[in-house]
Formats: sequence, structure tokens, C-alpha cells
Amino acid sequence: MAVQAAAVVTTRDAPLKGYNVFVPQWEFEVIPGEKVVLNGTIEEVHNQLHEINPDYGFSSALKVTEPQQAMQLYQQSAHRGNIFQGSTIYCHGFVLGNRYLIWLALLYLNDVKGTPVNSAGPGNCGRVSCGYGAAVWWCNDDTAPKQLNSFKDIADGAAHGLNSCGYWDAEKSVSTQAFIRITGTSF
Repeated sequence: MAVQAAAVVTTRDAPLKGYNVFVPQWEFEVIPGEKVVLNGTIEEVHNQLHEINPDYGFSSALKVTEPQQAMQLYQQSAHRGNIFQGSTIYCHGFVLGNRYLIWLALLYLNDVKGTPVNSAGPGNCGRVSCGYGAAVWWCNDDTAPKQLNSFKDIADGAAHGLNSCGYWDAEKSVSTQAFIRITGTSF
């Protein structure tokens, strides 16, 4: 599995040549006892949720105004083990994206309830976040479908890449790709 954070390509092209693109699906309980499946990036889904239930509450990212605050809020919320620790990281191999905006995307993803599913690969990518000129992609290079414990796992992969490739100044541009071999999560 690979997670990438970088600038947005103006089309919905895959982040890597020869890869396929899928539209992520998200399951939410928008009203107690009523679940819906929505399609798109987390930002698109957030707008759909607001139309269905204006009181549906997330994200801490909406209250962030300072770049360092986005990074600090995410790191404070990342209390569980990062499955990407020790993984292979590639830095600056893609169009650069604003680090601050990527941290905001990670705050959104950190709040998402549910379990992400990616179809069989190799080379199957979904853009899970795309806001303000920065994107987070989730790719599957295995021949079996993958299911993660939560969207926090995707956010953790991008965060691990940001921490490995980023600059001291949170507003600098960055691009990163993190790889992890996931076993036991095929279905």
C-alpha cells in the first residue's frame, strides 16, 4: 500500500503513470441508526454530509487558522501506533504541495469514521483528500483488495512522509510517498 501527499493535478489522473483511479466510498451514520454511503474525496463527502444533516459534526481542521496549529493538532490526535513507522519513504518525487494544507487534509481524515477499502491492484489509486491545492492518494499495489482499520491509517502514512520529508517551516512545499506492506487485511 502506498500513501502520497502532493499538489493536486488539475485532472483526476492517477499520481503515478500507469495506475488506475477509483473514487473512494465512505460509510457514515449521519443520523442515529441511518447509514449512508457517499462517494468522493473527504472534502466532497463533507459537503454531502452537511446537505443531509447540517448538524453532523467534524472536523477539527475547520477551526485551524495557523500552519503550526494544523500540524500540532494532528500530532496530538495521533496517539495510537503509526503502522508506517519504519516504512520506505520517497521525498519530493512529485509536484510539490503546501505542507500546511496537507496537514489540514490529515486532520479531516483523522476524524472520519469507518473503514477504507481499496480494490485489488496492482496500481489502484483513490484520491481521498483534495482541498486547497493539496491531495492525498491511497494506492494498492497488491493483487488482493485491502481494508484498513480506519482512515487514520491513511492519514498516518501521509504524516509519516511529511515528518520524514518536510521542512522546518510548516508552510514550505513538500511531496512524499510512503509504502507499507499490509498483511492479513485482504478480504
